[in-house]
Amino acid sequence: MMQPQIQRLVAIDIGNSYLSAQLFTWNGEADPLPAEVDSSITGGLERAEIRLAHQAFPGSDWQPIVDNWASQGDLKWFVSSVHRPFQDCLLQWLSAQRPEERVEVLGHQDLPLSIDVSHPEQVGMDRLAAAVAVNQRRSADRPALVVDCGSAVTCDLVSAAGVFLGGAILPGWHLATQALANQTDQLPQISWTEPPTEVLGKSTEAAIVSGVYWGTLGALRELVSQLSQPLETVPEKFLTGAGSIWTGPLIADEFKVVSDLVLTGVALSGAYLLNRERAQQNG
Repeated sequence: MMQPQIQRLVAIDIGNSYLSAQLFTWNGEADPLPAEVDSSITGGLERAEIRLAHQAFPGSDWQPIVDNWASQGDLKWFVSSVHRPFQDCLLQWLSAQRPEERVEVLGHQDLPLSIDVSHPEQVGMDRLAAAVAVNQRRSADRPALVVDCGSAVTCDLVSAAGVFLGGAILPGWHLATQALANQTDQLPQISWTEPPTEVLGKSTEAAIVSGVYWGTLGALRELVSQLSQPLETVPEKFLTGAGSIWTGPLIADEFKVVSDLVLTGVALSGAYLLNRERAQQNG
């Protein structure tokens, strides 16, 4: 029997500040798997992924990494985006540098996901892609709550039947501190990456950090409580998003940390699209 041809899928997540990309391999049957490539630093294998700030694209690393990913065959690109200007930037690069390869910008209709909201076309694709991946990870008889920490913080509910039901959106720590600085006369712009060690702020800067950190954590805990109350079954809880400052306490609240949830959902959706096209071609 002929072995299925291995395809190489690149999952792209374009957020409001960063582009994340990960290479997956897919045999046309099972779910896509994260690919590994030789590391020039360690000499061993490492997961094929990269994360770049918008202003750093393409930079010196992007081209050789993509060339390495494509060394064993053409790539198929599947893109989830919540930032249209940078999406256009990426598409222009792909058109100029890799014109022969397939590129698909995903919409809500392209996902293996039932969506029960007023305007599914307005829901961020990162939220929907994360729900696709959660449906592969949660227990079959339990709903799930998904918290994604990026420029914005989202908390979404997926039903026990796998339906995306909507959720809530909060400003991330950078947006919150930026808004305080921009919309007031005397509050400073601050930069911080670690949770505060004390709740009581003894300076204006420390008070802002405390308010944003503990206020957002409290909001997330209340959202989890409120969203869980009508459910017949206790939901499983998932946390994703690069470098979340709330990871420690949310792990203590029984959240499962899955760093590549959105990218996995994009790869699953790409495979779903390819399978759907194959079925249409076969009649």
